[in-house]
Amino acid sequence: MQPGRSFGRYRHRAWPLWIADAAYALEAVRFLLDTDFPTVFGPGPEIRAQLGVPPATETSAWLSRGLVPEIPLVSIELPSNWDIASQRRHALARRRSPKLADFVRNPVRDTNAAHLAELAGQAWIAHADRIETWKIIPSASAETIYDALWHAHRAAARLCYDAALSQKVRCRPVSGIPAAAESWTMHAVAMLDGVENKEEKAE
Repeated sequence: MQPGRSFGRYRHRAWPLWIADAAYALEAVRFLLDTDFPTVFGPGPEIRAQLGVPPATETSAWLSRGLVPEIPLVSIELPSNWDIASQRRHALARRRSPKLADFVRNPVRDTNAAHLAELAGQAWIAHADRIETWKIIPSASAETIYDALWHAHRAAARLCYDAALSQKVRCRPVSGIPAAAESWTMHAVAMLDGVENKEEKAE
């Protein structure tokens, strides 16, 4: 993960977004291979030693290699040989989040979705058939929040990929939800039942 541009754009939101991207990528690999493999989480000396890279703060060491600083967040050890089931490969290839217009066409009927829409300031969420959320107390320790961010985004990724495989539900991840004093919804997934309406898309 290259911190420069994304940190300049998102600042305090950068770390959750970096972890989100890494978590979804990790679970995509696990989804494709349908197996657990040894995983190392960063940042820290263990993953840097494994990858043979210096800390991101040592910019001269990176630049001398013709590279820009990166922060390694996760690595997964793959076997020398592996098989990917075509069904899983096709499911991941076709997975797309529903368009906002797909949600808006849906009537509002889930009170939890309506509440999250108000909290997030994103009206389309209210039209979800249902939602899944992951919350934490904002006053929790940095380590607790870090672990919770990984757990939330990995669980959300598995939900999205399994839904793509089943073709019964369509999922759209939701991030950037403001924290309240007593609770922070770190991540959410808004869901629509059924498959995409190809006829409506053609129109």
